[in-house]
Amino acid sequence: YNSDTEIYAKWIELGTLVKQNKEVVEFMLPRMSDWYYRKAIFSKANDKPKEAYEYLQKSLQSNPQNVMTNYELAKISLDSGSVVNTTNRLVNVLQSFAPSEEESLLCKNLLLYTYDKNLLQSLSLIKQGKYAYAVDILKELENYCEQDPMKVCNKGMGRPRCRTGAIEIGRASCRERV
Repeated sequence: YNSDTEIYAKWIELGTLVKQNKEVVEFMLPRMSDWYYRKAIFSKANDKPKEAYEYLQKSLQSNPQNVMTNYELAKISLDSGSVVNTTNRLVNVLQSFAPSEEESLLCKNLLLYTYDKNLLQSLSLIKQGKYAYAVDILKELENYCEQDPMKVCNKGMGRPRCRTGAIEIGRASCRERV
C-alpha cells in the first residue's frame, strides 16, 4: 500500500512538472521568436545578410506565425526576384496570422510594391533590349496576377500577358528574343 501511494504521489508530481514545463515552453516560444527576429534585424543593419537570414529561419522555427519574420523573409524573396514566393508568403500572413493593423498595412504595401517593382524592372529590361530577362520577370508577374491579392493587375498599365514569341504589357509589346 505504501509503495502504491508513493508511486501515485510521484506520478502526480511528475504530471505537475510536465504541465509547468509545457507552460514555460508555451510562454517562451513566441519570445524566442521575437528575440531571433531582433537579432536578425541587428545583423541586417550591420551588413550581415547571411547571419540575418539564419536568425530569421530560427525565428520561424520558434514561431511560424511571427508576422514580422515572415515579412522580412518576403522582402528577401522579393530582392531575389521571386514574385510568387513573396506574394504567397504575404497573402498567407494576411489571411492566416491575424496581423495587427500596422503589420497588415506593411504586408499590403509590400504586395503592391512587389508588382510595381517587377513591372518597372521588366519595362526597363525591354527598353535595354534584354528580352529574355524581361520574359522571366513577366512570367513571374503573370503568376502573381493569377492570385492578384491587391487587385492591381487590372489597373494602370494592365495585366502582363506572356505569349510564345511576344510579351504584351498594356499597349506596349515586344518580340521575345532569346
